[in-house]
Amino acid sequence: MQKLSINTKATPRNLKRFVRPGKDLGIALLEAFTSELNEYADNGAFDGGTAYPIQGHDMPFMDWLRVYAPQSAPSKMGDHHLRAWNWAESIENGNPPPALIECWFRGGGKSTTMELISSRLAVKATRRFLLYVCATQDAANRHVSDIATVMERCGIERAVNQYGFSRGWNAQKLRTANGFNVLAFGLDTGARGVKLDHLRPDMIILDDIDELDDSVNAVEKKIRTITATILPAKSVDCAIVFVQNRIHANSVMSRVLSGELDMLQDRIQSPIIPAIYDLLYEPVEKEDGRMGWKITSGNAAWEHKNIQVCQKEIVSYSLIPMKQLARTILHTSLNFQNLQQLTHSS
Repeated sequence: MQKLSINTKATPRNLKRFVRPGKDLGIALLEAFTSELNEYADNGAFDGGTAYPIQGHDMPFMDWLRVYAPQSAPSKMGDHHLRAWNWAESIENGNPPPALIECWFRGGGKSTTMELISSRLAVKATRRFLLYVCATQDAANRHVSDIATVMERCGIERAVNQYGFSRGWNAQKLRTANGFNVLAFGLDTGARGVKLDHLRPDMIILDDIDELDDSVNAVEKKIRTITATILPAKSVDCAIVFVQNRIHANSVMSRVLSGELDMLQDRIQSPIIPAIYDLLYEPVEKEDGRMGWKITSGNAAWEHKNIQVCQKEIVSYSLIPMKQLARTILHTSLNFQNLQQLTHSS
């Protein structure tokens, strides 16, 4: 058989890298194209399928939690947890629900709830691409890592390529075998694009957006990133939840609640959830003459964070100066008006 001769001088410059001795240029181009296409598919850069539900999707969420994540819900849920779960369970393909705004006390289980809901969405496949947004990339990565742990405990399998390697399972990105994707996004990264391959986020969780030491400029920058980068990139049926404790009066959450910030106007805005409703407390003198504070009455919003737990936190926080104490307990949302009175009286 006569060996094929290729005139490389007559080959266009941008095609010379595909020239193979003894092989027709057209065949070499076709092989290169096939190889590149396979690489895109293996790495998850080409995805033409759809997400599909997996085992457990048809179970009521409370039953699913008891079977697949019993260690993640050690205490009975509070009303605020149930409201978030019922909202998430109502999500349907192609139908954008009103955004959910939840302002919970610190330690109220917001991140755990969001991480479990993320895994539940992967099981039900009512969404394909979840964007998990936090103030920093490190915080967002930690949440996505926690979601990965929950998914593994729930038996959700990773997406793998034809060689058995994961297509994406790290601190910043998760891809499941049934077509669900999670991407971490930190507001401090200045990233421009939030698409994953050809997918736009059809679920966005805003969690831990605000930080205690945010300056006015920092808050404004966060708002610009959310309103100019993240929200415009969402899909037409995107479901959005913003969950955060109210850290200070100028925080993003505070401005959303007050209406000063007009994003997410189509919303379900739940009431602010304190750790203890109708909180009453009184000063007490210790044996060595030091003063402290004792909770005398109130109703806990969640049995996991009951009055006894909150009392221990107040005892611990009393070790710092009074003004910092007031700010820290405000951070836990025990009682805003009561703590204002406490601060003004100091």
